[in-house]
Amino acid sequence: MRRVSGLDVNGWRDIAARDWDIEEPDVQLEAARIVDGGLGAVAVKQNSGDWIGGPQALLAPHGRGQGWGEIGSQERRLSLAPMLDDLRSDNTLTVNEIYVATVNALARGTDEVILSVPDVPNFDEAAQFRTLSIFHRDRRQFRLLWRPVAAFLHALDCHAIPPNADGALFCFLIHSGTGIEVQTLRLRRDSEHSDHVAPERDGYGFRILRNLGLKQLTDRAHACVTEANPILAEASCERSALALKLMCGDRKAGDIEILRLNNGNWIEIIAPEIAESDIFSNTDFAKDLDFATSETITATFLLTPLAARFASILSRRLQAFFPNMTTLDWDATARGSLRAGRLIERGLPHYFDRLTPISLAVMKKDEPQFDDLIGSNATLPANREYVSPPYRDLKWIAGKHDIEFYVLKGDDEIRFWSVHLDEAPKSDVAVELRIRQTPGQSWAKLSLTSPEWEPLQRAPIFLDWTTLDPIDASPEEVLQKLRTPPPTIPIRIVEPPSIEFWTGSDRLKGINSVLAQMHRTAGYNPAVLAPLLSRTLRDPSTLVLVRPVGTDGVLPNGLSEQVQTYLSAALEQCAEQIVDASRRPLSDNGPLRCLTWTFTRCPESIQDMIVEALEADLNQRQHPLLAPRSARKVLIQGAGRAVTSVPRLRRVLQSLASRAANVDTMNAFAMIIARRQEAPRALTAALVDQIVGLASNELIYLTEKLSFQTRFKNALSATAGLFRYREVEPFALLAGRDAAAQTLRDNLEKAQTILKRHRSRVPRFDEKLGLISSIREFLDGAGDPAILVRIEDLADNETDGED
Repeated sequence: MRRVSGLDVNGWRDIAARDWDIEEPDVQLEAARIVDGGLGAVAVKQNSGDWIGGPQALLAPHGRGQGWGEIGSQERRLSLAPMLDDLRSDNTLTVNEIYVATVNALARGTDEVILSVPDVPNFDEAAQFRTLSIFHRDRRQFRLLWRPVAAFLHALDCHAIPPNADGALFCFLIHSGTGIEVQTLRLRRDSEHSDHVAPERDGYGFRILRNLGLKQLTDRAHACVTEANPILAEASCERSALALKLMCGDRKAGDIEILRLNNGNWIEIIAPEIAESDIFSNTDFAKDLDFATSETITATFLLTPLAARFASILSRRLQAFFPNMTTLDWDATARGSLRAGRLIERGLPHYFDRLTPISLAVMKKDEPQFDDLIGSNATLPANREYVSPPYRDLKWIAGKHDIEFYVLKGDDEIRFWSVHLDEAPKSDVAVELRIRQTPGQSWAKLSLTSPEWEPLQRAPIFLDWTTLDPIDASPEEVLQKLRTPPPTIPIRIVEPPSIEFWTGSDRLKGINSVLAQMHRTAGYNPAVLAPLLSRTLRDPSTLVLVRPVGTDGVLPNGLSEQVQTYLSAALEQCAEQIVDASRRPLSDNGPLRCLTWTFTRCPESIQDMIVEALEADLNQRQHPLLAPRSARKVLIQGAGRAVTSVPRLRRVLQSLASRAANVDTMNAFAMIIARRQEAPRALTAALVDQIVGLASNELIYLTEKLSFQTRFKNALSATAGLFRYREVEPFALLAGRDAAAQTLRDNLEKAQTILKRHRSRVPRFDEKLGLISSIREFLDGAGDPAILVRIEDLADNETDGED
């Protein structure tokens, strides 16, 4: 038998219910035992820093005031009720510790805890998640249960609700610190177990009569106690707890409370007689308010910790609004929570609930709409997890690293969910969404996978609701935005490594033997190594352009550890020479060429020096890397290959955009914008405008000169690569809404006109004209996602000016 405890931790009078004994935990008792946490729950801080809650904390002297010396510091005694009533999203570690201490004090020896919680809108999925997260490292199982549902289960158990009242509606009024919580629940018979009935819930309840909250009533009672004992107004002693005890029947008029003065002496406080008018005023109940539902309510149940005479007054006043009023004991929610735990253990639904509607913005027949992901409007057994059918009408578009969703929760709460993968699909792939949700137990679990794409099959992606704030837009505003389809984004170029460069072949000298020879002679020669690392060729089987080191810094599979060790030693030697260049000037650019032809394997410290040298050159300042001959060319092109990270790339792009266009800057632009994964995030709107002007004017200039070598290809690559900025700004460079797009369109039209004029003199004319036309299509939101690869294939045998 599992040891289940039902808890109602409310901060005013905490209650636990269990049907087992700590001495004999495996024997189920006939009647539940009640653990009373006492009035006005507090937690106290021990010298060790640990917090203690429950009845023993109420008795402790900690935090009671100056009269108790150092232990009486007020920070060492905190009330639980304000923390629970606020339901704050920014709960501190201390709040969590206090809540845990209180639960632990009431649930000692338990395997499973059913925690009753308020059924009001501000105890939404986020509040549920925060509550359950407090116990995420606890070995015990925790489950949340709405307080009205728990009270309903107890009312069924004690026959206050007859089990044959199928379909009848019952109202529950639960007294809280800030008012009275109202919820209506219907009795429903389980279709799978005809002899079992349980409450059916349909949405949150609400809070009424905030001026009759337990905090407000306690403050009124305390005013009576203070009037009868004026010394309390002087704040010269510890705070009196008499008001709450009088109001809840734990004390009566004439009883004495002993309090300690700040000077260490003691005083007696005499409990006054508290009249109905002291607690309730005539304005508390507005006769023109109607809190009842339009449906017939069979019975109303009130739960309050107030003493019988005050509870009967409250009940009488509320009867003007709610019919057939009955008062349940305050421990009803704890008892009902225990009952829920036992029903769950038997596989029976403890209540039925309607899942929070969750919808996804999708395109249906070229029109966006929010499509239901739950697929059912029926109420479901709350003891089971609902698993939705997979939602399959979705595709991840080729070349896109991101897929974006607008998720609608309920009627108007929208969250924007962006999913990113480092690897983009090479063709459109189908993806699936699936929801798993247990009513009242935090967020629904929304997962994204694919039946045909291995990266998502291997590692499905889950929506983390806690990281997504609701956006400030209505569902209709979101749909209107989606009526404009997202424009095409080019796929970045990733050139892989090939082992042939290393092992050698009939057409290539192998790097392995060169590195081994250098290792034997204890001298790595950058001037020999750099040309070997800078080679390219077409893979004969795939026709893909390959390199010794891939453009993402990847080494080929099958490269031995020994060769990798030799390479690392050579690169370390190059880095040391560069770092030492301020004392021992470099004689040539060999060390820098070696490092930058390994692309992103170039050490970040050297990347920093490259960026600094570029900025120094732009500002006509000296730098050690500018000393060798042709240093500027090597620096600019090397920066395009090797520099990584958004901040460094942005500095490089700003430096390049501040220079006149030439073969070196176009090479660097093409390497960065078309190849670097983080390039879109390094761009800004201003940089895009600058580069549009530089690259498109360069196209016109080169076309007029009939110069179609690598420089022309790089200008095309830099121009087309700018559309990758749409990964950050989805509608960037769209004709009609972007000034830079109009500039680009005008310059592309000029280049096309010149091409056509010299048609007979342009090698591979149709291919070049087609590429420019495809770039123009991007301005209208279309275009070929593989445009960058097509451009790269343009001029294999035409090179100029590569370092």
